[in-house]
Amino acid sequence: MVQETPRRIINELRSRRPNTGFTSPRSSGLGILQREIQKKRRHKPLRRLFSEIPAFIQALKPCFLMSPLSVASYLAPGQMKFDILLFDEASQIMSEDAIGSILRSPQVIVVGDTKQLPPTRFFATLEGEELQDEESSEDEILDSIMEDALAGGFREKSLLWHYRSRDESLIAFSNYYFYNNKLITFPSAGIRDRPMGIEFLLAPNGVYDRSRSRTNRREAEYVAELAYQHYKQSPDRSLGVVAFSLSQADAIDAAVESLRQADSEFDEWCNADSQERFFIKNLENVQGDERDVMFFSVGYGPDEKGQITMNFGPLNREEGRRRLNVAITRAREHVKLISSFDPSQLDLSRIHAEGVRLLKEYMEVAKRGLDAIPRAIIVDGGESGSPFEEEVYEALREKGLEIRKQIGVSGYRIDLGVVDPSHPGSFMLGIECDGRTYHSFKTARDRDRLRQQVLEGLGWRIHRIWSRDWVENRRIEIDKVLKAVKEAQARFEARGKEPDCDPTESSPVDIKESPTGNTEGSPDTGKPSTNIEPEPEQKTSPQDVSVYTRTPMTNLRPSYMFESDTKTVADVLKRVVQQEGPIYRVEAARRVAANWQIARVGYRVQARIESIAQSNCPSVVMRGDFFWPKNMKEPPVRVPAPGDEARSIEIIALEEIEQAAVVVIKRNFGMTRDDLVRETARLLGHARTGDTVRSRIESGINRLIRRGIVHQNGERLNIE
Repeated sequence: MVQETPRRIINELRSRRPNTGFTSPRSSGLGILQREIQKKRRHKPLRRLFSEIPAFIQALKPCFLMSPLSVASYLAPGQMKFDILLFDEASQIMSEDAIGSILRSPQVIVVGDTKQLPPTRFFATLEGEELQDEESSEDEILDSIMEDALAGGFREKSLLWHYRSRDESLIAFSNYYFYNNKLITFPSAGIRDRPMGIEFLLAPNGVYDRSRSRTNRREAEYVAELAYQHYKQSPDRSLGVVAFSLSQADAIDAAVESLRQADSEFDEWCNADSQERFFIKNLENVQGDERDVMFFSVGYGPDEKGQITMNFGPLNREEGRRRLNVAITRAREHVKLISSFDPSQLDLSRIHAEGVRLLKEYMEVAKRGLDAIPRAIIVDGGESGSPFEEEVYEALREKGLEIRKQIGVSGYRIDLGVVDPSHPGSFMLGIECDGRTYHSFKTARDRDRLRQQVLEGLGWRIHRIWSRDWVENRRIEIDKVLKAVKEAQARFEARGKEPDCDPTESSPVDIKESPTGNTEGSPDTGKPSTNIEPEPEQKTSPQDVSVYTRTPMTNLRPSYMFESDTKTVADVLKRVVQQEGPIYRVEAARRVAANWQIARVGYRVQARIESIAQSNCPSVVMRGDFFWPKNMKEPPVRVPAPGDEARSIEIIALEEIEQAAVVVIKRNFGMTRDDLVRETARLLGHARTGDTVRSRIESGINRLIRRGIVHQNGERLNIE
């Protein structure tokens, strides 16, 4: 059911798309768009095109992905309205830029993280790089729509489940220093033959050219060599390179370019068309990106005299800590932190910038591991969560299994892990008991589905032991664990000791809204992975018309019985009106009289039928010159069957003509009056629009305009 939901939504949206498989008038939405597509030059500006056919554009594309600036540029005020407006990365959107978008929707959702980059003027001009290396210069911090939403009392939900990082050490630093350990992260079962976590590398002989180029060329060349090694060893893993300054990013790019010229295959791997595979960016432009592996080039460091000036560009600014948080939460699997100096060389007594202090702490974590975080985080070997877990632990150890308790670094832990004896850093099986951790999740969906999906995506095989089953028959539960261990071991051996998962795929997990009401945001999470069904065949025409059918004659009677058989006349009239109403009164009389073999309907026959309608047919009402079923509010639009002659325009109720015009406008998303008259006539079976046809259809259109159903905007008629 859960897997089917995305497909159902997609198919429902596709079924609402307008039919583009028929010839459409030039003034219709489809006609205008088709003409623009066929043009070779002199295309209409998008703002003008969107203003002419807004309804058709939104029917084709119900979801618009635009920046606030694009909304202002391409969507004229009042032309398009949206049911929901969603701001992503809202911490970087200035409030004044967001207002124009907000006015186009009655409902707004603001998504972002106050611990990541705010909007600034930092790189607004070419002189931005000059600003970055001037210690006395401060970038201007601007209010974001997210901060204003929080200040305005918007209802808040926190997304606390973090599942981008496939190794908890990648997020542990930010979780501690930025999110007060409130993020729910998940331990990995251990992925073999590929580096994971954080690694510190010292660039040999790196020198920061502070006075001239403001680059560290030796470090840039070292980073380029590491990128080349990455391509050789792990071409299937995407790579992002982030420098702490724009000048250093350019230096790395130049060094990589030299290697690309020497190796055409490496050049193809780095090709700009494959942005998902590889990029080089500066610290300010990396928010929103994520890659399997990230390299960080500090760039700053000892100058020619061996002195470190403690100027780290953007990290020295007021929001430097937030810039650092953005950078270090981009990796899925592995981080290499490259620097030309050891963290011990940083003298924090010389500077009070929070961003620089946190850089030193992060370098220590990369060098020494999680033990460098002030409060020791136990990766495994913690105390059991309950006496029940302790019993399971002791029983399995007696069977010769190597077991670890409470595996993980955040508030969520795997209760017990069975260590793979051939790879001590990996686990063959995770065992969960219905103890403290299980009951800490507030919904069954979190406990029993989402959590297991995340863990399986991280390489775990999960086996559950319920306390009731354990109490009733401990021996059977132990045998189940031993069997699960053997099966896991056999799978590992069959796959060359690789976990039964694809470590390059993100876990297909729904984004979790925490019910706790905490205001802290979390680093960017991955997007749910779904399989999409092939697009269904589009319907050839909307189901908004029906074929006109005449009531068949049955049980023909002699004409002399017409005067005496009032009940039968009433029954036939009701059947005719029910099937063909609204029907012109003379046409209805002909249809009824034919059942008595009356070929000519004169005044007397017509008067009798109308009298019977008023006195003997409560389900039939007469409106003007037409008989209607009493409970019918809007008439159906009926078209002639192929080969049948069209009904004369005079015997079609004006209300049905109005509905036909509405169908045409909806199909074409607006058009000129002349095109509407012509297409309505064609729909009703009239290939030519003479004076009589035009006059009657014009009358229906005028009534629609007076009632406010159809709106005239210049030469175009639309339905809003």
